[in-house]
Amino acid sequence: MLIAPLLLVLAFDGPEAPRYQIRAGCDAASAILDQVPENAPVKIRFSVSGEPMCYAVNAEVDGKTVRGYVLGGGIAAIREFELQKAQTRQAAFQAALITPPPPQPSLPPEAPPVKSAAVAKTPAANAQRDAAVAGPQKPAKISIDVID
Repeated sequence: MLIAPLLLVLAFDGPEAPRYQIRAGCDAASAILDQVPENAPVKIRFSVSGEPMCYAVNAEVDGKTVRGYVLGGGIAAIREFELQKAQTRQAAFQAALITPPPPQPSLPPEAPPVKSAAVAKTPAANAQRDAAVAGPQKPAKISIDVID
């Protein structure tokens, strides 16, 4: 009679979720550090191209963080990582296709520099130059009011 309830429990327990191996390196011969169920919290740090692809991961296993490598895909976090990588690549490609604004019209050529009068080395010469620049001078009218 004890066998029937045990079979009933096993029938409803269902299959165990697939587990993925976290390895010490990106090689199938690397030591297995731990096994992670597909739905375990996994953070992908980076990927290494090769056959199979290798992903550097941090995974939470039994309350501790395991740092290692997962070969191939299959974990939901890896699928999300690959999706984000593809979206980033596509966005970068589209950004490169944006054409720059047209160049601004060029400014008219600068006028040639105006020749300035030579600076004289004596005060008298400076006074003559200043008089020539200022033009003829009219005598100023002066009025003086005397108050007693």
